[in-house]
Amino acid sequence: MKKKISTLGLVTIMSISSASISAQSSCTNDEKSLEVLRSSWVDEDLAFLDGRKEIGYVFEQNVLNYRIYQEGAFLAAVRSDPFYQEEIDTANQLVSQLNTYIDLKLKEVPTRREADLVIIGVCEDGNTTGMVADNEFGDQYYLLLNGCNGVLDVEGQPVLLFLHELGHALGLEHPFDDSDGDCLHANEPWGAKSTDDSVTVMAYKSSERPSGFFTDLDLATLQSIHGIAKGAPRNFLANEPDLTGPFGVDWGMSISSLNAAGADCTLNERDVDGLDRYECSKLIKPFSNADFFLVYANPTQGVQRISMLGETITDDPSGIRGLERYSNYKNALTKRYGEPADTSEYQGEDLYLATDEFYECLDHSGCGSYVSIFQKGGALAMLEINSTGKKGQGWLSILYQGPQFQDALDAHEASQAAQELDSL
Repeated sequence: MKKKISTLGLVTIMSISSASISAQSSCTNDEKSLEVLRSSWVDEDLAFLDGRKEIGYVFEQNVLNYRIYQEGAFLAAVRSDPFYQEEIDTANQLVSQLNTYIDLKLKEVPTRREADLVIIGVCEDGNTTGMVADNEFGDQYYLLLNGCNGVLDVEGQPVLLFLHELGHALGLEHPFDDSDGDCLHANEPWGAKSTDDSVTVMAYKSSERPSGFFTDLDLATLQSIHGIAKGAPRNFLANEPDLTGPFGVDWGMSISSLNAAGADCTLNERDVDGLDRYECSKLIKPFSNADFFLVYANPTQGVQRISMLGETITDDPSGIRGLERYSNYKNALTKRYGEPADTSEYQGEDLYLATDEFYECLDHSGCGSYVSIFQKGGALAMLEINSTGKKGQGWLSILYQGPQFQDALDAHEASQAAQELDSL
């Protein structure tokens, strides 16, 4: 619960900021440092919690007047502007995902009286986009979001405003804030060397590929402050995979950024296990043997899964062409991921024993299989030869899953479970 004012420059920045710019600061370039985002007020916050591992929050859904303070000093009076339900749903999904990483749990409560943190939408003219303040008595905190800027829009950057201010409430500071003696890259918000939001949502400087959720640096810092949730990934900064996605796609990339970079993807189906499925005629880097691609993404985590469905191979009854292509792909994937974690390569075990029945055998359970599975740094690739069901015809597929794919599934399942319990 941050006790200083902060604003996020998704549009423009108001003149008040918690950062103190110092010409004598010493910034680090270490994007794995757990000190550069740890705020000067975090010890005060932990003292306020006094060992508690759960805080309550509520969305203000009534039109009310609020008086906001900073360390007991009156700042302003604001009038609340109720959120849309889809905005609340998006925010709750983000909170639910965060709860899977840190030991401090954020729980939505039914009334503002029960809340430690009141999330208030406002519709104000001027440059203010968001801030965290407190009430007159200093025992309840207000997270203010300017709804007129599309605060929790499910597409694009505005969702970062909620994450940014929530980060402040949980003890994160700006990467350029050197008032406590450290900063990341530069001690100015928008300079050529300044940190951008692909590194931390606490940055002001935007990037072409915002994460849509707290970054690894954000999460590692939050874990260092509030502890690590049971079963949560840890040390993911130290073990961060050096893999990007395939076909020129970066894991976590938004669909709009993907299309802007040269892909051609259109929505195929909503909410397939918490991810929207897009059909793509092409991705960023060309791949001539693909028929089409299926890309799975959501607004908060971006692209997390990609399937390449290869063109149909014809006039190949013995499977020579299919096996040659399989071998070439397998060698390329081995160079990228290392030796396969698992393989299943056999044919003619049951029925379809003739040499010209290769694809018929693959189409029959127990007769044949050509599958190789690769794993590295939490990412996965699965290569497979498939049959069309017709003689001499088959195709190859490669399924890729990013290192945060399982986290995305877990967050979706946790959100669904919470909604079901709430329905009871």
